[in-house]
Amino acid sequence: MFYEKKENIDKYIKLAQGYDGRALVEILRQFLPEASSVLELGMGPGKDLLILNEFFDCVGSDRFPYFLEIFKEKHPNFKMEVIDALEMNTTFVVDAIFSNKVMHHFSKEELKTSLSNQAQHLTKNGIVAHSFWKGDKNEVIEKTFFQYYLEEELVEIFSHAFEPQVHALYSEMDRDDSIFIIARKKN
Repeated sequence: MFYEKKENIDKYIKLAQGYDGRALVEILRQFLPEASSVLELGMGPGKDLLILNEFFDCVGSDRFPYFLEIFKEKHPNFKMEVIDALEMNTTFVVDAIFSNKVMHHFSKEELKTSLSNQAQHLTKNGIVAHSFWKGDKNEVIEKTFFQYYLEEELVEIFSHAFEPQVHALYSEMDRDDSIFIIARKKN
């Protein structure tokens, strides 16, 4: 996988400059009271974690420890943990779980498994907020899997463990190329 090599992570960080999830966090704020606990899955270089932390009590995580090492150099006081977003190998229980273009690395079945596992780490009425690339294909780029989704497909997948609250298209690189979905845990 691309992110297993430090030089690839450094390359990714340079490519990701200029992109952040501030607009997604603003949508999340409509569903989550300030100071709520939030776990970010796949924090990468941590840009979204810093934005989330302006409003919420945050924990950063990534499957690849090098991302955490880089972030911790500049931000030593943040709570961080190596977490596999599929298996959710953590003891944290939070009010919300957030990711920005992370879950698209899972197959459709893996996404269902991850969401079911995420539900186990949420408080009652907890929410998930995840973004995806829009489309109806999958591909492998530099040994890394990408699954694209349509809105109605995501609603159906999320509905197994969650009640979708909002889903919307947004533009990241091209017009309406991305989907953001917020869903509340079924109790």
